[in-house]
Amino acid sequence: MLSASDAEWVERLTGQEREAATKELQHLLNRAMFKFDVSAEDKEDFVQSATIAVLTKISSYQGRSKFSTWAISIAINTALSELRKRHWSNVSLEDLTQMQEPIENSSSRGNPEFEAQRQSTIELVDSLIHGELTLKQRTALIAELNGMPLQEIASRMGVSRGAIYKLTFDARQKLLQCLTAKGYSLDDLTTAMEQE
Repeated sequence: MLSASDAEWVERLTGQEREAATKELQHLLNRAMFKFDVSAEDKEDFVQSATIAVLTKISSYQGRSKFSTWAISIAINTALSELRKRHWSNVSLEDLTQMQEPIENSSSRGNPEFEAQRQSTIELVDSLIHGELTLKQRTALIAELNGMPLQEIASRMGVSRGAIYKLTFDARQKLLQCLTAKGYSLDDLTTAMEQE
């Protein structure tokens, strides 16, 4: 059930006081953006996008949290999504797939035997990625391993997010089958990929 203030927000944003309530909402969302280290223009863009998102989704607000909390979470998600897109905007999938080692090869362990085994495992996984996977599987998996969001990979490859999920799932399955055939267990891989 909506509290009086939450119900008032919804009523004002959908009723005759929409313009004034929208300005108050924008002020609230602008205050929530203070921690983002971006230009004033970017903050304004984030607030505008978040305002549109809140107004579009207002009919789905169920009162499980305060309205202001709900609206601010939409604003933060909107800003983070935009920042993620910008982060990856100058990175091409081709550049990612041409990297020699998609798996970071650093560890703080001082055990030479462990390091040698780890290096060997990383080299094997790298050779399997480049030798056993299709170009699409390799592209999607390497982009994912480098932290690119699935939605961004999907957009770049011109397919749905579900298709990317399937590509990376199939790629991981194929790698696991190849590694198992070479005598590696999942525990061996997990241990080799640990960073500490």
